[in-house]
Amino acid sequence: MGILSGFCFIPIEAEEMKEQEPLNELYQNILNGSAKPGDKERLARWMARFDAPRKIIADQDLLEEQRQARIELKEHFFPSNKTLGFFRPWIIAASFILITLSALLMVKLKEAPARKNIALAYTRNSTIPGEKKLIILADGSRVFMNGESSVKYQKVFTGNTREIYLQGQAYFQVSHDKTKPFIVHAGKLTLQVLGTTFDVKNYPDDTNASVTVASGKVSVKAKGLKSAWILTPGEQLSYDQNSGKAVELDVDTTKYMSWKDGALVFRNCALLEIAKQLQRVYGVKITIKTAGLQSRKLSLRVKAKENITQVMEMLSIAGDFKYNIKDRTISISE
Repeated sequence: MGILSGFCFIPIEAEEMKEQEPLNELYQNILNGSAKPGDKERLARWMARFDAPRKIIADQDLLEEQRQARIELKEHFFPSNKTLGFFRPWIIAASFILITLSALLMVKLKEAPARKNIALAYTRNSTIPGEKKLIILADGSRVFMNGESSVKYQKVFTGNTREIYLQGQAYFQVSHDKTKPFIVHAGKLTLQVLGTTFDVKNYPDDTNASVTVASGKVSVKAKGLKSAWILTPGEQLSYDQNSGKAVELDVDTTKYMSWKDGALVFRNCALLEIAKQLQRVYGVKITIKTAGLQSRKLSLRVKAKENITQVMEMLSIAGDFKYNIKDRTISISE
C-alpha cells in the first residue's frame, strides 16, 4: 500500500473499464487540458478504490513521487520566508485529489441519513367505521384495532424502545422484553410497558380518553401533569381531554374490552356516547334530533353478531325514544 500525502491507494480489480490508463498519464491529461471524456470520472473512481491495478506504477517510483509530494505540500502549506514562484504539477494533482475525495466523502455522508431513514421507516394501518383489524408487530406483539382507528409503527423496531402511535381504540397484547420498553403515544397520553395486555381509547371527538389494564402493569403519563400512574389489572385511568384532569378508577374490564369480541356493554352511559360507539362498530351514522335525549343515561348489553336493527330496538325501549333507519343512517327523536 502506498501513501500520497495522507491518502491511500488500495488496488482492487477494475470494474467495467474498456481500457487501463497509467495514473501519471491521467494526471498529465487533466493538467494540460487534453483529458478525454470520462478521464476525471475514472480518476475519481480510482481514488475511491474502484479502479487501478497494482502493476500500473512501480513501487520504487511511487515511493519517490510520494516523498517529493510530501515535501512540496509541506512547503506550500507551511512556506518559509522565500516567495514561491510556481507550483509543480504534482502539487496541483495532489490538490485535485483532495478536492475529489472531499466530494466523494460529501456524497457518502448524504447517503448515510437515507439509509438510516429506511431503517426507521414507519408503517400506517387504519380502519373505517364498522371494521376491526388485527396487526402483529415485528416483536410478536398483537394490536387489535376498533373501527375508525389508526396506528403508526416501525416495520422493524430499532434502538432501545418499541414505539407505536394510536388514534382511536386498540387492545394491546405486548410481548415481554425487559430490554426494550413498549411505548404507546395516544394523543396527550403516553404509556410504557414491558409486556402486558391493556386497552387504550383515544378518539379526538370524545371528551374522555382512557387506559384500562387487563394484565401486568402500565405506566401512564398525561400531558401537563407531572406525576405518572402505575395501573394494575382492573384499574383504569380516565383523562378529560378538555380540562386535562385525570382520575384513577377500579372498573370491570369486560365493559371496556368486550368490543373486541363483538359484544358491547353500556352501563349508565349517555345516549350520545352510545351512539358514537355504535357508529364505530356498525359503520352507521346516527343523528339525535332531540337535544334533550343526548344526555339520557342508559344501560344495555349487546351480544356478538346482533345487527344494528336489533340493537336500536332494544335501545329505544330502554331509552323511551323513536328511531328511523334509512340505508346506513339512523335518526333518533322523542
